Amino acid sequence: MSDYTLQATWSTKDALATGSALKAISATELGTEFSAIETAIATKYDSNDIASQAQAEAETLNTVLITPARLANWADYNAGVVGDLQAYVDPNADTLFGWDDSAGAAIGFTAGAGIVFSGTTLTADHDAATNFVADEHIAHSGVTLTAGNGLTGGGTIAASRSFAVGAGSGITVNANDVALTDAAASTTNPISVASGVIDIDISALTSVEADALAVADEFIVWDNSAGAPVAVTYSHLGMLVQTAQTSQTLAAADANTIMEFDTTATITVPADATHTFPPGSGVLICNDNAATLVTVTVSSTAILNSVHHPGGATTVSDTVDPGGTALLLYLGSDEWYLSGNVTD
Repeated sequence: MSDYTLQATWSTKDALATGSALKAISATELGTEFSAIETAIATKYDSNDIASQAQAEAETLNTVLITPARLANWADYNAGVVGDLQAYVDPNADTLFGWDDSAGAAIGFTAGAGIVFSGTTLTADHDAATNFVADEHIAHSGVTLTAGNGLTGGGTIAASRSFAVGAGSGITVNANDVALTDAAASTTNPISVASGVIDIDISALTSVEADALAVADEFIVWDNSAGAPVAVTYSHLGMLVQTAQTSQTLAAADANTIMEFDTTATITVPADATHTFPPGSGVLICNDNAATLVTVTVSSTAILNSVHHPGGATTVSDTVDPGGTALLLYLGSDEWYLSGNVTD
């Protein structure tokens, strides 16, 4: 594109004398001048070379001119985002540009609570943000999960933690279950397990205390008829009553029982070699007959002590009076004691 420049110096011809041959304008000079004008006109844009609004918005042509009006059309295109930014008034404060869709206009966001502008950096202060609740943001290293009774594991929640069921004597913990394992009774644990069978063996205990028992306290005892352990309330513990007894030799099953007689009968106390009475056990003899006697006699090496046989004697006997009671105690080593309503 070129501008038009005057090719001839026409004003000099005006100063020449009339009739001078140089005062005339030649066809060559006019041709040169018109050629320069033609070139300038041919290389200049005309009104058809002004971009239309569609061309300005398309932003593809490089052969048309864009006027201020078309520039405004282009800026207002696509919801006018560029135009809004151009028209945006300096807020004289750090601002984050954005788009307000409800207003269809550019908007400047100012920093709220917890948002800090620093040069080209936008920083969020978590603890200063709106609706921050300190109790909801606790250091994981300060929270500890503690394993309770029967469990192991735990720790702070700074890492994943696992809890496991604690194994013990007679108890093994597998991947999917808890099972009984063989374990012998000890001085601190009277429970033994053998092939899945649980047994209570107090023989290994160094001491068994039963002082200060309350009425509701219970003992675990073995119910031989049911073949299972049962709980018996302390206040309900009593001696087994054997009624309608007849003449007999005491057996181990008679230990710590009440033997009731309602007819004449003889109780024979066995020698150590023939019985398994535990030392300290006894028999309570009740004679509920108004006339007959119950005779207590000892055999072979057994020794009977009573008010009628102080110091003890073998092959002697005493009787329990009609309607009377007598306590027969075994102290061990063939020695028995009889006391109560007895007669020599």
